[in-house]
Amino acid sequence: MNLPRLGVQRRDRRRFSPVEEAQIIGRYDEGEPTRNIAKAFDCSEETIRRILVRNSRQTRPKRRLNPAIQSKIIEAYYQDISQIATEISGDRHGVPEDPDLCGGRIDVHAFRNPGADGFYWIGFLMADGNVTEDGTLSVILQSSDRAHIEKLRVFLKSDAPILDKMTNARSFKPGGTAVLLSVRSQDIVDDLKRWVSVCRDGTENLVPDEMARHVWRGIMDWNGTVRVNKRGQLELRLYGSKVLCERFQAYVRVLAPGCQANVFKSGGTNCVYLCSSAAETVALALYRDCSTCLDRKFAVVARFFGWI
Repeated sequence: MNLPRLGVQRRDRRRFSPVEEAQIIGRYDEGEPTRNIAKAFDCSEETIRRILVRNSRQTRPKRRLNPAIQSKIIEAYYQDISQIATEISGDRHGVPEDPDLCGGRIDVHAFRNPGADGFYWIGFLMADGNVTEDGTLSVILQSSDRAHIEKLRVFLKSDAPILDKMTNARSFKPGGTAVLLSVRSQDIVDDLKRWVSVCRDGTENLVPDEMARHVWRGIMDWNGTVRVNKRGQLELRLYGSKVLCERFQAYVRVLAPGCQANVFKSGGTNCVYLCSSAAETVALALYRDCSTCLDRKFAVVARFFGWI
């Protein structure tokens, strides 16, 4: 119904009176955030913004945290620090100003010229490491793998604490218990990034041939499954990006030339599946005479081959 044509004057549908709107505009002009104004007038921020736009005010963009502050907040979250205003800093030689915040002592050259153990952790951290631009490396595992995260701490020669955590809703087991190791060294992060780039970009010639198995074992320990099926056959699955899976497929075909394993989609990611003789060949290459591995996956292989 067209009320104006019938001579009926429309009611003002505005929520606030002209006086209240003037107060809102005045407070905004004085620099008060829309969030505070909305709280004071018991309305949403969007209502405040509509009033400002209607009165020819250009709303200020929301303030965003700069990357440096974001990194500090992330680190504070991982370290259970309630007060994040304290300045966090450390030098590039692994001697942080605050050992309790930054992880204390650490071998800053752990990945400079890696051996078998170093290449294993490079592969493992490719799958699971969280690296920030400020030189922080964090690894979180399920609580049952505490011994494995202890191995990483020993390798890094670090005295950083291993913290107990609860997993969030986006994790594989929401609400479960987990353990976290977080260390800080720009040298370690830079060296790790360099080797991860080498491994991901396919420049295998920079990784000695005898070290490739250690990298793949590290990736398998985090991003793979090792099991014996109901028929008594050994099965291996490796998950990851299409490029990673294709490179693992190529590695498998060098070890087992007749293997026809393909890369296929599996639940939003990619997978390479090996069974029977191909799985046995690859498992022997990855886990025989290895110095570092995930104990529960090694145990499956060791029981299958009768090593234990």
